[in-house]
Amino acid sequence: MHEERRSVSEAITSRRATRAFLPDPVPRATLKRILEIAARTPSASNIQPWHVDVLPGATRDRLVSAITTRFDAGDFGEEEYQYYPDPWFEPYLSLRRETGWGLYGALGIARHEKERMRAQHRRNFLFFDAPVGLIFSIDRELPVGSWLDFGMFLQSLMIAARAFDLDTCPQQAFAAYHEVIREVLGLSDARKVICGMALGKADVSNPANTFRTGRISPEQFANFHDCTTRRRLKTGSLEPFILIFTDLRCAAHRHVVVCRKLDGLPQDGMGFAIRARDIFEQPSGPELRVGLELFA
Repeated sequence: MHEERRSVSEAITSRRATRAFLPDPVPRATLKRILEIAARTPSASNIQPWHVDVLPGATRDRLVSAITTRFDAGDFGEEEYQYYPDPWFEPYLSLRRETGWGLYGALGIARHEKERMRAQHRRNFLFFDAPVGLIFSIDRELPVGSWLDFGMFLQSLMIAARAFDLDTCPQQAFAAYHEVIREVLGLSDARKVICGMALGKADVSNPANTFRTGRISPEQFANFHDCTTRRRLKTGSLEPFILIFTDLRCAAHRHVVVCRKLDGLPQDGMGFAIRARDIFEQPSGPELRVGLELFA
């Protein structure tokens, strides 16, 4: 077993949605230790609402066979809960498309190749060839707050796996086949299937694992209240800095300006933002955020 000494930041940033695995088995003791670590996840009043079915062998194969048989027959299941917005809207639509086409591009799948897209989606139900499949369920009477707790548990499990140099892929796609899962695993009707997860060692030679998703920056999703810039800036400073104008209606739409002086820019946040828009001829309005970043 690998030493559990990865830093938290390394474990989090090295986690990927792995979509191709090696067949190397994962020892039962390792799986148990990962679950023990994940079990330290916080939950309201410590109710610990998670249920996990661990499938490392024949049961995994039976579930894969049962679901892919339905999929191949054109039965795409029906979810018990809504996961995605309907209809999609910005900025989420653009981010979703960027991810989808990025993955297909890494696999060499063109936009008109619907059958290849379908085949790639089918690989979800093979757990992307991972040696271990996980199915997560929750008591259906628990309210949305417990789902927040469950989300933290899923993240804890994926990060814990990195301590053992193992990789994961969370798979909400399994939720559509909750009836099949219930039948194969003998789950009670009192529990609702949330998702599945593949776990094992990544096949780094597979093109699917060359795709890397981006992340929006803190300047785009966080408001720092009652904060000034990282260092006090003086009017006329020659210290280089960056102004980031972000359209909040679509986080992907940014205009970055690299500057050498702060002449004419007020030091306070609101005045700074208004004056910056004027100087650099950016549109105004509540949908535009101005961020400041200094060069190190």
